[in-house]
Amino acid sequence: MAPFVLIVSARVLDASLALAHDETPAGYAIGPCKGTDSKPQSKLWYQDGSWWGVLDSPDGNRIFELDGKAWKPAPNPDAVLGSHDGRADVVWDGKRLIVLLYHEHDPAQLFEFHYDPAARVYARDSGYPVALAIASGSETMVLDQDSQGRLWASYVAHKSVYVTHSETDHQVWDLPGQVVQEGIDKDDISSIVAFGGHSIGVFWSDQQRTEFGFRMRQDTDPVRDWHPLESIDHGVGNADDHIHLTTDRRGYVYAATKDSLQHPSAQMRAPDGTWTSHHDILQGGDATRPILLTAEADGRLVLLYTRWHEGTEDIAYRVSRLGELEFGAAMPFISVPNIQLNDVTSTKQPLPAGCLVAVADGDNTAWWNGWGDLPGSRHRQAEIWELVAEPLRPVADAALALDFDSGNGHELVDTSAHRARGALGGPWADDMCEPRWIAGVSGSALRFGGGRDFVQFAAAPQFDFAASMTLEAWVRRASADTKDALLCKGTPGERNYQVRVLKDGRIEFLREVGTGKNHKLEAQHTLGDSLWHHVACVYDMEGRQARIYLDGKLDAAAPDSGNAIVNTGPLFLGARMFEGELHDWFHGDIDQVRLVPRVLYAADFVPATRFEAAGNPVLCLSWVPRYHGGQQDPGYEVLRSAGSGAPVRLNSEPLLEPIFFDFTPPVGRFVYRVRVANPAAVSPPMVVDWPPQRQPNTSAP
Repeated sequence: MAPFVLIVSARVLDASLALAHDETPAGYAIGPCKGTDSKPQSKLWYQDGSWWGVLDSPDGNRIFELDGKAWKPAPNPDAVLGSHDGRADVVWDGKRLIVLLYHEHDPAQLFEFHYDPAARVYARDSGYPVALAIASGSETMVLDQDSQGRLWASYVAHKSVYVTHSETDHQVWDLPGQVVQEGIDKDDISSIVAFGGHSIGVFWSDQQRTEFGFRMRQDTDPVRDWHPLESIDHGVGNADDHIHLTTDRRGYVYAATKDSLQHPSAQMRAPDGTWTSHHDILQGGDATRPILLTAEADGRLVLLYTRWHEGTEDIAYRVSRLGELEFGAAMPFISVPNIQLNDVTSTKQPLPAGCLVAVADGDNTAWWNGWGDLPGSRHRQAEIWELVAEPLRPVADAALALDFDSGNGHELVDTSAHRARGALGGPWADDMCEPRWIAGVSGSALRFGGGRDFVQFAAAPQFDFAASMTLEAWVRRASADTKDALLCKGTPGERNYQVRVLKDGRIEFLREVGTGKNHKLEAQHTLGDSLWHHVACVYDMEGRQARIYLDGKLDAAAPDSGNAIVNTGPLFLGARMFEGELHDWFHGDIDQVRLVPRVLYAADFVPATRFEAAGNPVLCLSWVPRYHGGQQDPGYEVLRSAGSGAPVRLNSEPLLEPIFFDFTPPVGRFVYRVRVANPAAVSPPMVVDWPPQRQPNTSAP
């Protein structure tokens, strides 16, 4: 398909904040500055239309403001808290800023500030900081405030969970505090949360009892009275020293936890005291330092964490509906090339509608990302929608036809009649492993870095070829001495087909027939350079032969017969499934992939850089809604209007997925919008000129 001209009136994601798939990182340095270690702490808050944070600067911990697209140190001397080794936990109660600066070897310090709206600064209250002489040997300390105005803090020392509280003046404390649980591991930690408008809860890991523990009290109870222990998620290996708490206005308490296998879980306490656990949210993927945020206005629960053991360590996010623990697919949130990120932190406050900001550590630097507008914000951040229109000209007779010409997004759209959709990175475990969009042999292509980048298509009958088949693609190899899977359908013993580049650069074409016997053909010549090459693998059932063509020339042929095994597995591009895991990650670029259940080539040919189209083009609309990757409520509506006419709804039934095909777009200029019922939102407009105009193809293989 030739590229087409689309006139788009508004780019919906600000380019500086978009989660881009190019060389621009989805993360921005706060410098010179580094974040401080964070497990259960929260270092950000929002007030007066701005995000603020306590981060480690060259002057030590100090207050920063997000001014537009840059974090700037607050200018007044009171904003400097000092000490580079302090770990800050922050509470903004609507009137005062309260900062607990925990030190591993020195007494913790409590700071309080009042906000001056005229000067837009935080002025330190008299009598602060207050030194808190807690028991020695702790690892971290977390703070919150009850409805009576008292502060509560929790920490672990001497294998016990301590809770200490202040009087209402916040300067007199019960130190070193009250023990609410003994006999835990010295490596365990605790956290504390005010919830339900009238309660305080303490949550801790207990690796000795292989569970998590929780105790609560009502704000009107005597200060040393605590309700009985609530044991949570008991089981060998379930408890590890990574926890983070949040709450919602209904009084639910949420905890992000991690087990000893580096698998994050989520716990939820209902107002009646019952706990629900969701284990292994990533379905086998590894993660560390998970945190949870509530987005009340959007009805969402947001999980942020460090993606672990998947190459570069990035900060990812997943979303669930509030009151549930069913998290959707992962999406990158902070990702910086060649920087190992960790210790993501955000706010104790509920997130404003369509708004998310977080900070992480990486290479002694603080990195941030975010989107959305705060109420009263002086600076516009990013929009919450991305709407893309891609003209598609159908390809005849193909089971799968991928021209890659959308050039963006997290999915591949099949231009065959089947309209299959391939997930970049796949829907399983952690789909941040996405190939990158680049210029291709014609239009766009995907670059696979060899580091767990892949595309997955769900199993579908049209992908299974028992008899004749043609598998073709344009490829540009970027490595030597590696086995690189181009296409794979099935696992050992039931592979329908597989195409690989072997270590020496030769193409391997494999089918499995009957009882799993390999029918394998290897090319004679190698892909020994970094240029684009066309590869076509053919099984000719009537001719009883397998063939490999390189750049349209017959390179290898051998007798072959027998119907290949069909299976119910997915189709992978850029990797192959082996013993339950993906292997042989592709190093290089892939474009113009086509799978056809018949023989296309019986003699030498001139490879086309673009599929021959059949029929009139249609318009494919796809969109990235607020909190993409999360559990979205169904009910998308696509609206189209022309000139001054009223918008017309195009779909009779609500759409469950963020994609729509307009088979009869009108001639002329018109506008699309997408509407979703819950959370209520309408995308920015997209203006389209139709019919599309062909652009000359200036690229060359």
